[in-house]
Amino acid sequence: MPINFPDSPSVNDTHTVGDKTWTWDGTSWDVVTAASGDHGNLGGLSDDDHTQYLRVDGTRSADSLTISDDLTVDTDTLHVDSTNNRVGIGTTVPAQALDVVGNISVSGTVDGRDVASDGTKLDGIESGATADQTASEILTAIKTVDGAGSGLDADTLDGSDASAFAVSSHTHSYVPTSGGTMTGELQVNARLDVGNGSGGDHEIRIYKADNNVSDHIQFYNGTTRIGEIGCEDTTWLRINQETAKNIYTPRYIRADAGFFVDGATYGINGSGGGYLNGATVVGTLNATSSVQVNGNPVGMVLVKSQTIGSAVSSVTVNSAFSSAFRDYLIIISQTRGSGAELTFNYNGITNLYYGTMRYIVYTGSEGTYTRSAGGNMSIGFVTTNAENSFSITVNAPQVTGRTTAHGTFVGGDANGYFGAFNANNSSVTGFRLVPSSGTLTGGEIRVYGYAK
Repeated sequence: MPINFPDSPSVNDTHTVGDKTWTWDGTSWDVVTAASGDHGNLGGLSDDDHTQYLRVDGTRSADSLTISDDLTVDTDTLHVDSTNNRVGIGTTVPAQALDVVGNISVSGTVDGRDVASDGTKLDGIESGATADQTASEILTAIKTVDGAGSGLDADTLDGSDASAFAVSSHTHSYVPTSGGTMTGELQVNARLDVGNGSGGDHEIRIYKADNNVSDHIQFYNGTTRIGEIGCEDTTWLRINQETAKNIYTPRYIRADAGFFVDGATYGINGSGGGYLNGATVVGTLNATSSVQVNGNPVGMVLVKSQTIGSAVSSVTVNSAFSSAFRDYLIIISQTRGSGAELTFNYNGITNLYYGTMRYIVYTGSEGTYTRSAGGNMSIGFVTTNAENSFSITVNAPQVTGRTTAHGTFVGGDANGYFGAFNANNSSVTGFRLVPSSGTLTGGEIRVYGYAK
């Protein structure tokens, strides 16, 4: 049943209910006496010894005890906070599940650790030490003991092993970034750039003793030596003096002073406009491979060649003349005919030919063929018993004006010469050969251009 204590008690006031007496200590009512023996009926229980209750004098024990409210033992010796499920030792307001105010002595283990034994390891920690040092503070502390004999041996420095660095006693063999001299070979397995394009003295200089071997700069294709550039004296810079390899470029080569072969006697002298002196042409000069001066061919260049078929009534030669040359030489060699006169005209022009052909027969007789405003010019005869050859010089066929021609012929029965011109004043590019009767068989026609 509930007990009604008096209001506003004074210290040491007492209050008795039944066989129990309480004393007010200024904070709470404490039980001071409790009679033993029969307690009568309690809460409807029978009148017996009430063994289900513990006695405050400690004369009765229990296997278990459940307290559903706060528990306080000797003020703050032990306090159980049932609301927050916390236990306080030395405090009535525990802030943690177990809150101890004061010293703790443990003779066993905590979480498997012998606290008493392990605690000796903390005895050497100096007073005021904390466990919240930053990395910078730790580094500063390490630096105070760093140095020889400190026992500090770092494995790496900026990620590099100690073997990547030289000790102070090491003799350095390197070229400084500014100035200095290197002795021995240097192998560079990448591109080597000298300068950055902004300085006027970014150069490569090679100084070598005069040993008459021009191999200052050497070139290899893989492991095969291809050539070199060097000097053997103070007169010439030499290319491939030591290695027998040809020199090739698909570009122009300019030599203002000239080109010479085997000394300075044979070659092209660049002074005075240039000339050939003792040069020998190796191979064939033609319209696409010739000696030129100021872009124009020098001498005579083969422009066109064409064979004569078998038993043809005429031969047409196109694209024989152009503005690349002023005058032309036509050679007709080893052709046969039927003893008829051989005539010549320019392509597309069949009138206004004027000229004379004079011949002498080997038996002594002679004669003349003439043209006056005719359809062609007579240049000789073609016989059947031997090859016949003709040499014709044509003057300025590509120029608008009179085109002249003259030449000689040698046949199986006679030889002779001729001269003629065409009065059409037209520019022409080709010509035709037509026998007056019969056909032509075999032989070759070659057209050469004279340089302007």
